Amino acid sequence: MDRPEHDEWRALVEDAGAVPILVVFDVEHEELWRRIRARNARDDANALQFAEHDLRRFAEGYEPPGADEESISYRGDPEQVLALLQAPVVVKEEDTG
Repeated sequence: MDRPEHDEWRALVEDAGAVPILVVFDVEHEELWRRIRARNARDDANALQFAEHDLRRFAEGYEPPGADEESISYRGDPEQVLALLQAPVVVKEEDTG
């Protein structure tokens, strides 16, 4: 996902009246590939076939959030995300003048 896609999703969420929260999952390539291999081996509705070159191609197109994009990095602690979701939201009023 690149910056234009970030902007598209943010606009979609804001247009729906919600507050966008960009959560980044910081996971190393080796761990992602381990998870994908395990999922490839499944024989159920959640199985998929995804090659390592597909993962590398996806990673090459990934653009981390810019300094001006509000985001949090998820590193395995759901309480961090839940705290953010439960925090009071400050709504910015648009300038109408």
